[in-house]
Amino acid sequence: MNYVNIQATLPLAHPQTSAILSNKTQSIASSTQRITYMEKLSVEIIRLVIDELQLSLLDGECPTPISRSKPHLAPYAAISKTWQALVEDRNFAFLQIERGELEAFSEIIAAQPHRRTCLRRIHLILSEPNGESFQSGIRFLAQLLDEWDRNVVDDLLPQLKVSITGWGETRFDDASLSQMPLMRRVTSFFSHSGMRHGTIYPDVALQIASRMPRLETLAVQFQEPSRPLEHRRLARFQYRCQLGEALLQLQERNCLSRLKHLGLNRFGYGPLNHSFELENVLDEEGVDRLCEAVRIFAQRSTSLEKLVLINILISPDLFRNTRIPSTTEEPTWPTIQHLFIKSNILTPSGEWLYTGSPDSIQPRWVRYRQNSVVDFDEYSEVDDSEDDMEDFPTATDMNPHHLWRTQPDPQVLEPLLLDLIGAMDRMPKLRAGLFHLAPNRNAFQGLMFQWAQPGVRYMAEKDGKINDTPMNCRRCKFTIGNFTDWEPSKRIMADLQQWVGDGSVDFDPSTTVMTSYRSII
Repeated sequence: MNYVNIQATLPLAHPQTSAILSNKTQSIASSTQRITYMEKLSVEIIRLVIDELQLSLLDGECPTPISRSKPHLAPYAAISKTWQALVEDRNFAFLQIERGELEAFSEIIAAQPHRRTCLRRIHLILSEPNGESFQSGIRFLAQLLDEWDRNVVDDLLPQLKVSITGWGETRFDDASLSQMPLMRRVTSFFSHSGMRHGTIYPDVALQIASRMPRLETLAVQFQEPSRPLEHRRLARFQYRCQLGEALLQLQERNCLSRLKHLGLNRFGYGPLNHSFELENVLDEEGVDRLCEAVRIFAQRSTSLEKLVLINILISPDLFRNTRIPSTTEEPTWPTIQHLFIKSNILTPSGEWLYTGSPDSIQPRWVRYRQNSVVDFDEYSEVDDSEDDMEDFPTATDMNPHHLWRTQPDPQVLEPLLLDLIGAMDRMPKLRAGLFHLAPNRNAFQGLMFQWAQPGVRYMAEKDGKINDTPMNCRRCKFTIGNFTDWEPSKRIMADLQQWVGDGSVDFDPSTTVMTSYRSII
């Protein structure tokens, strides 16, 4: 996405305006005849000219998120009113705004109210690690959008995408949340979390989403607690419970009645030490509250068409109700059309979906000292006389690096796949789906299962293009990395053959198993 900083939207506000005007624009503006000629061009022609101008300012490169402060089109708005309208339509389409710029943003939009209709996406950065600053930024945006839309009926409102990064670690209290104006023009909301961008707790993100009554797309990225180890199990359990409970509460309050696309993305890598015993984050009945909540949400929804889970630890609770006997009839997923799951090789119970031999690879300690990394090939061979072994950290899930689980474990993986296949039968509108196991940093050991209805392409992308041709039958496909030694059991094959009917179950040996999910939601 080619975002534009708010300061770069106006000709007179741009630091390079005078130079650009003198070199390129001023020569045009000084000639009445040329301006008259430009005014005679159709809007479509001028749009094409601006397209070429944009590429020339980028030295022929297509706009990317990295080039957020360019191309500098703002000075060209001074050519004429037509140019101003078309340049502003592009410059105001995708804006990146920091907390301290919200007031200026409000004034710039107020100066020309038509600019409100140009806005298609706002990326709000609330970088101060302060709960009040974060919440005041959200409230300011909500109040501003409410002022714009107060006298406009829903059907006439433009659609706006909002994405947020920052430090949202404090929940809004009920009174503050209820007094926050509704953001009626927002139809897509993305909440980002990560090491460099701050952390927005997922239940906080869902609180914000509750003030967006026309929301159609919701994507929440979150980061589970990692330290300290002695308290992490409880913290991770509570984190997942709170996310699941918040999701169902919004549904019960009818806050997400229009939601079509839901995405959950757990930020970060999986464990790098495959010998470490990971926490069990199931409840006292052995149920994974998060996967259970996602399943219930999808089964109750009357609008949800696409469900995307990235790096979420998957359990059978996602596909069936494990609290009741398996012979009990399960509810359908009435509206789901696309299901995309990309998971690590760990489960919420602490079990691993992959196995192997610990002796097949030597552990490698990584020592962090003064922001530098020193690698030791074999921690057992470090000379105590030169290196104090107490300097090494205690063994954790991330140290030493010991990635010895390289092959799928049939005893753990196959029951999960059978539950998935069973859920597919309860999705009457299902069009296509994907289940991808991605071992850390090793696409050679990946495993991908895809399925599609007649006339529908597979979801996985290869080199930016869909890599299969639609066929007039149900079909599914396993893509297996060339370092992966696995094949489905007879029961899996029998269940799949029953699902595809006259269709096919294919196998696609591949050098690597990778998916691109940037365009999935």
